[in-house]
Amino acid sequence: MRDTSFHGFDVIPRGRVVSGLGVYRFERTLTPLQHLSFLSKLESAQMTSSNGRLSRDSIPALPAMGLKQLFALGHCAPRTADDVKLQRETLSELHHEFGLIEAWAFLVDTCVDVSTRQTTGEIRWRNGAPCPQEITFQCDGDLPSQSGRHLERFAVNFKLATRVCPESAGVLVAFCQHWLAPYTDHVAKQQGQYCERAEAQCYMLGDVNIGDDGQTVRFRMDHLILPGAPKDCLHHTLSVIEQINDVLPVEKAWLACA
Repeated sequence: MRDTSFHGFDVIPRGRVVSGLGVYRFERTLTPLQHLSFLSKLESAQMTSSNGRLSRDSIPALPAMGLKQLFALGHCAPRTADDVKLQRETLSELHHEFGLIEAWAFLVDTCVDVSTRQTTGEIRWRNGAPCPQEITFQCDGDLPSQSGRHLERFAVNFKLATRVCPESAGVLVAFCQHWLAPYTDHVAKQQGQYCERAEAQCYMLGDVNIGDDGQTVRFRMDHLILPGAPKDCLHHTLSVIEQINDVLPVEKAWLACA
């Protein structure tokens, strides 16, 4: 398998709080046993985690949407050069055994800190704002003007070059979760400081919708408390859509915050 078919698996994050997404495309549909073996190899290479519960008994519980040629799941980023080597060797094995033809790893290495929310009403980034990246698609619109650190709605629409199918719908849902991930205080959750998920978030509701034309996709958050400058939230959103563009080509995007 050519190196150019692996994207992002050699990126070692700068921070200790990392949200990762892996996307995998195969030349043919995997059988349940192949899918289980694929997941086991990822787990052995510490590229994902199933808490050691993978076995033949897991087959009935495997999501039907996952047994396809294109799907996404959480990705554990490498921490050392040896980790990078192991992950790349694993991807090469998957190519030869199951026909993996392309794979992407996407990372966000920060999250919000909600520790002062009760006293000051403010939320900040734990490791700085998500880094922006170059955008290759057209984007129209701008963030709405607001007073203070609250947005009633923060949303973006984007149009794909092709219609959404069941496989790509699953990938888009995974990307939406990847977009929302840094807006949750994962450090506080890991330390058991918050019993309810909502207490560690800086938004009330986040979701993804697909338009009637089958090509327009909408990501949105309601009642967002900005963890910093509005442009940082915009940069993160556009960066995620650029990542989607790597997998599912995007024609254009526009902000739809009203």
